[in-house]
Amino acid sequence: MEGDPSVLDSGVLLTAINTSLTGNEQYHALKVIRNGWGQLSQTQRGELLAAINSNPQIANGPARREVAKEIQELDKSPWIPSTN
Repeated sequence: MEGDPSVLDSGVLLTAINTSLTGNEQYHALKVIRNGWGQLSQTQRGELLAAINSNPQIANGPARREVAKEIQELDKSPWIPSTN
């Protein structure tokens, strides 16, 4: 998905956030979420943001923490169009 945003799958991303085997896997899932934010529906965004906000392991990595912060800021942005 990182190389081809047309295959963006929120279910796979949700799994990668909640049950990633490594911090690197979680980091790349966060990057895909950030880069594809405008392609996700409001419901998908809400589910992913809730998973990000409730996952304590994201705070363990400075790079993950930074991308998560960028996603949280995107959620507040009025400039991201909805795909509903």
